[in-house]
Amino acid sequence: IGIDGSRSGLGVHSIALAPVKNTNAWNFTVTLVNTAENADSARGKLTVAVEGVQNGKLTTLDWAHLSGSGGKDGVPFAFKFFQQVQGSLALPKGFVPNRIAVTLQPDGGSGVTRKLDWSQALASQHGVIINMP
Repeated sequence: IGIDGSRSGLGVHSIALAPVKNTNAWNFTVTLVNTAENADSARGKLTVAVEGVQNGKLTTLDWAHLSGSGGKDGVPFAFKFFQQVQGSLALPKGFVPNRIAVTLQPDGGSGVTRKLDWSQALASQHGVIINMP
């Protein structure tokens, strides 16, 4: 997931997924950036949704379905320039994921959503490299 070149401000730089052995759970690492000039600290909550197929039908699982009872409001973030946020999600048996969507809801601001093909997020599981200008 990359930041749109014409956009500045709060954004999702990348996401990496890694399966949890012998479960339907996945660990994720999301790298957040704040590219606004003279930026204040960004604070808010991050949530994840997964689009896929279950029982032959297209389905979107929102954060409440993926996180269980522990993190129903989302994963908190607070940073000035960049931060890596980690968490876990669980997919139901038989669910085949196609895309993952990360939504940032900053305190007092408009939400930002970025989507990525599931296979691309899996390819990033060995680490995230950020090239700074």
